[in-house]
Amino acid sequence: MVPEFANITYMGDAGQDNEDVISEAPYKEMPDDIRNGKYFDENYHRINK
Repeated sequence: MVPEFANITYMGDAGQDNEDVISEAPYKEMPDDIRNGKYFDENYHRINK
């Protein structure tokens, strides 16, 4: 186990085995895009792949 700390900026239930949730490295605007509904659809699948 690696002790790491971070601020949680968004929580949601994406379901099991949803590869869209971890499909790319983060970018600067990603947290805002997710919170504003510009990254995932209602089923937590990427909007613009």
